[in-house]
Order: sequence, then structure tokens, then C-alpha cells
Amino acid sequence: ENETYGRSTTIVGISKDGGQAKLATLTAELRSGKGRLLISVPPYENEDTQMSARNAKLAAERETGYDLSQVDIIFSIEAEAEVVTGPSAGAAMAIVLVAAIENRWVRQDAIVSATIGEYGRLGPVGDIGKKIGEAKEADFGLFVVSIGQAGVPGVPGIEVERARNLGEAVDLMLW
Repeated sequence: ENETYGRSTTIVGISKDGGQAKLATLTAELRSGKGRLLISVPPYENEDTQMSARNAKLAAERETGYDLSQVDIIFSIEAEAEVVTGPSAGAAMAIVLVAAIENRWVRQDAIVSATIGEYGRLGPVGDIGKKIGEAKEADFGLFVVSIGQAGVPGVPGIEVERARNLGEAVDLMLW
């Protein structure tokens, strides 16, 4: 009670200024509360991000068996440039929730970019080549995508793994 649990991970989005891939930090904080889902993710009017956060919460509850109805969740994204948010951060949101709930740690050399459904199924995202390229430039060693992701380029120096659902992504991203 009155404790805060949180975890962070690096995500990659596409900037509004020129469509370049940019890294950002996604943080999830969990506090005892009323089951609220609070989002501080610019642009603030993005409905896709709100739906992704809702799906991430539901998927994390199913994955862990933990009831979050008495927990407030605060998602925030910090980036130097405004990145286009949306459904591609959904899997990362669910992964940081699982990490906080299970007191595990997110691999610092890994990034995930995938949509997530409320039952934990991962889906494809846009601009995957740009995102993997940016992760490679920043010396990340692992990039996790949906099993259904099309157009995944082979980029020397970064391993790309495919995950079908949240459980498989968690196995790749957490320790």
C-alpha cells in the first residue's frame, strides 16, 4: 500500500518533423488507487495510444493473473522530439507493466515495436525498417516484432525476433 512500482523501456517512434525514427523512454508507474489509467504521452489527443494503453493493461492482467482494479497506472513517454504515438507502443506498455507487476527488469539492449490486443496477441506496425535502423544506430542488439510483421529488413548487427503474443515477447524482453 502507498508504494509505487515502475519500469521503463526504450521505444522507437516516427517523428512528425520529417518522418525520422527517434528513440524515446516509456515508463509505467503503478500505485495503489482506483484502477485509473493515466497517460502523459504527446500528442495528447491520440486515441490509438489510449486504446493501446487499455489493451496493454488487459493483456498484462491476463499474462500475470494480477488484478489491477485497485491500481492506478501512469504511462509517460519522454523524447527529445515529438514522436508519432499510436498503437506501435502497445506491446512495450504491456511489457513494462508485466515487469513492474512481477518485479522483473526490462533488457536494456532490446526494443519492441508491435501493437497489442486485449488478449495479448501482437500485431504489425508501420515504418519498421526505419525503427530497426534507428535501434541499430543506437547500439541495441535485439528488436522484437510481431510474427505477422511484413517488410522486416535484414540489418547486420541487430537481431530481430518475432513474437506471437505477450508471453513470447516477455520471454525475450524481461529477465
